[in-house]
Amino acid sequence: FVKIVGTKSFPNIAGCGGIEITMESDHGYDGYYIAIGSHPPSLGNPFPYGWLAPIPISGPGKNVYNIPFAEFSNYWDYATGKIITPCSADPSLCVTSDVLSNIQF
Repeated sequence: FVKIVGTKSFPNIAGCGGIEITMESDHGYDGYYIAIGSHPPSLGNPFPYGWLAPIPISGPGKNVYNIPFAEFSNYWDYATGKIITPCSADPSLCVTSDVLSNIQF
């Protein structure tokens, strides 16, 4: 895992449907994830903090990925990063508006 921490604040994104990122890769890979926030896990898993969503790198080159907030979950496997229960299956695992209104880097 790689963790980036900073002190820059971003505009309130609570009214948005997701995040768009641009990534460049030499090959496809389905093991990247993006994380938001540092809230303790919702369902008692003691280690992973924050909400995670997969970034499926489809192939080589510069690609734009739209990641809906509904794909983020606060219940994911600390060892693999894989989502155990998605937000779409349990709304209590969705990113909260409090977190989306206070994104920092």
